[in-house]
Amino acid sequence: MATELTKQFSTRQIQEIKSDPALRLFAILIGLMNLFTIVYWIEGNYLRTYLGTESISICWPLLTFCRSWHGISKDLLVAIVATLIIPALIVILTFSQNKNIRVGYWAIWLILVCECLLVLSDFRFRKNQHYMIFWVTFIFLAWPCKRQTLPLLIGMFYFWAGVIKLNYGWLSGNNIYRSFYLLPPEYVPLACKYVVFLELVAVWGLFSKNNFLFWFCFLQFVLFHILSWPIVGFFYPTVMLTLILAIPIFRTIRLDSNQTSSAQDSTTLKHSTVAIIGVFCCLQMIPKIIPGDSAITGEGRMWALHMFDGITVCEGSAINRYPDGHSETESIVAGWDIRIACDPIQFWNLGQNLCHKKLIGKDNFVDFDLKVRIRFKSESDEQYRNVIDISGFCEKKIKYNPFFHNDWISTAP
Repeated sequence: MATELTKQFSTRQIQEIKSDPALRLFAILIGLMNLFTIVYWIEGNYLRTYLGTESISICWPLLTFCRSWHGISKDLLVAIVATLIIPALIVILTFSQNKNIRVGYWAIWLILVCECLLVLSDFRFRKNQHYMIFWVTFIFLAWPCKRQTLPLLIGMFYFWAGVIKLNYGWLSGNNIYRSFYLLPPEYVPLACKYVVFLELVAVWGLFSKNNFLFWFCFLQFVLFHILSWPIVGFFYPTVMLTLILAIPIFRTIRLDSNQTSSAQDSTTLKHSTVAIIGVFCCLQMIPKIIPGDSAITGEGRMWALHMFDGITVCEGSAINRYPDGHSETESIVAGWDIRIACDPIQFWNLGQNLCHKKLIGKDNFVDFDLKVRIRFKSESDEQYRNVIDISGFCEKKIKYNPFFHNDWISTAP
């Protein structure tokens, strides 16, 4: 019964893809984005750093057993990379030739499952690029009305990125990682405000029936991503340029003339489209519903986009208490990706790792106190916030609740 339902489901999805040349082109874009992902992981040595034999575990909440997924040998890491590259090439080949679409469809499923497992194996893999690629891939593989839903979802990526940027750090230009090469410093705040205008207002021009307005707005976004390359590196601009290219593809390429399913090309929003876009928007609200500034507390951000909501600086320490009564203070540094470097999830994991060392006898301390101070980079040292202050971390067996506010994370300004 389950096998028959799976066959019917996949056949329905494949038939929708086969009937739409724009969707077949989008499949090629999915293959390219996954190749960009692999290049990014290889170029930054992230697989070895996060999962290799000398790696430490930074687990997602609810997946605290991820420690057993670490310590992977170099040969196995090479095999993992090959497992991701080969299906991506198969996707590009099958959909570009418009042959063996079923093979290409299941190759995308294989990529999605493998990359999801990799990202879930360590919290440090959490990036907006993966988040957005997973969303559009899921819609492509498993959701009806793909032609209508995908462009609207891509527009929502921009809109909610603009909402996140409505803060002093971004609007003042303080959140920029690196300086603009072509723009004088005094114009950086103006450029940052214009980006917010693009993402909150001009994004709707991408859905305009007016060709001039559409192409004008489209070229503005293309220029924005090209100029952002020196600031954020190659991965984000290449993914976003690939995603936004889908919008003119769906706009200009119509369904095959022998297809009668005109519903896919209708401007009337379908219930399935409204439902999935509604789910996406609700997830973006979670960080705003949970008390505190999510740029500091990190709470709720694992469910949503988290672009440029504030560059933070942090100081973490573990005060180890030993059987003879003396104590020693050990500095704890997360120091990985700038957007999650000070996320309390990372310090919670580092605390769990210390408890694990004590449990397996690699350290003889009785317990330790975990203290973390966080501030925005643009603030002075006097503005540090005491976000975590836990005495007896191991004894209390601190848990992280990903759905609600955690009492051990301070929201005090």
